[in-house]
Amino acid sequence: MNHSLNKSLYAIGIRITGDFTKKTLEEKSEWVDIEQTLIEACYEMPSDNRLFSLVLSWVKVHGNYLISEKLIKLYKITSKTKGESPWFNALVAFAAVECSHKFTKWVKPEKEIVYLGDKESVEGLIAIKGAIPYFEKINIMMARSSLRIRERDAFTQKELININLQYKNRYIFGPSWRADIITAIENGINNPYQIAKKIGCSYEPANRIFREYALANS
Repeated sequence: MNHSLNKSLYAIGIRITGDFTKKTLEEKSEWVDIEQTLIEACYEMPSDNRLFSLVLSWVKVHGNYLISEKLIKLYKITSKTKGESPWFNALVAFAAVECSHKFTKWVKPEKEIVYLGDKESVEGLIAIKGAIPYFEKINIMMARSSLRIRERDAFTQKELININLQYKNRYIFGPSWRADIITAIENGINNPYQIAKKIGCSYEPANRIFREYALANS
């Protein structure tokens, strides 16, 4: 896993080993978006099984604060250049079971069977431990023993609120475009068009909420 992705994962609340502190995160100038970071992590998973468990541990703790429509929209944009990711599909399936039914409509079966790891090893483990049912339904084969969900691998809500403004605003306003638009404004983006482009929403809500925020703070 590359250092840049590690830092982004830490910024959204995954306990990644590294010299990352709140101060260094505040000094990082580029936008660290929650949904986009999870999507980028999905493309690293074929070569990093541990990352899969870490990301799903985060989803278990914080998945209710994801914007499902935004997650899917950004994934469709990313997949146009990087191709489809079965691990993204697995993430959505996990979120549908562990977090909210709002993710259910986005779950789809893989066209071909996908294995987390070497096919022969996975099939051997499945014969002993059994497969994870909700992944098996979408043609992703994984032994029960292969997935290690530990809530302590994710920051607590209080910890993440203290280091991540995007998450903090979703905690206050709910997981919504409004929360992210306000986050963009508070990060110094003072143009509705730029806000819409940065967070991936349409211009209308960006412009409306920008004006509402300006009026409320005038």
